[in-house]
Amino acid sequence: IAEPVTGLWVFCLDSCKYEDNYTNGSPETSGAFSDETLSWILENIQTAKVQNKTIIGMMHHGILEHFEGQSQLTGLGDEYVVDDWETVSESLAVQGFNLMFTGHYHAQDAVKSNFDDGSYLFDVETGSLVTYPCPMRFVTIGSDNQVQITGQKYEI
Repeated sequence: IAEPVTGLWVFCLDSCKYEDNYTNGSPETSGAFSDETLSWILENIQTAKVQNKTIIGMMHHGILEHFEGQSQLTGLGDEYVVDDWETVSESLAVQGFNLMFTGHYHAQDAVKSNFDDGSYLFDVETGSLVTYPCPMRFVTIGSDNQVQITGQKYEI
């Protein structure tokens, strides 16, 4: 967690499965959060709320599907969304985590998921700088928690 400016916490979350690289003998491209890591994230969301911090996050794997059925496409989509994404994304959103930047799929897309309790989560996916044309996003967060991302507005 970094606080680049007063009042803003950026959660930099690692969902890679490093141990599986050794077990499988090859690189593992799918991602997941351990129970311990998820508990740590949720505890720190609560700490941020108590301290009146705005929170955003970034991680490599998607936290939401960017197209229906993505997590069911073996080798074509399932490795790009974090394991158990439905539960993980709702757990974060219910606690007040509303904006995650991701990139594993190397595409330019943004999706929003609304949950039954009225909470929501945006997953803003950005492509890689190794592809042409090089995608970039410019993000502005106002004092009113309005977020503008390359001409798009979201409220976190």
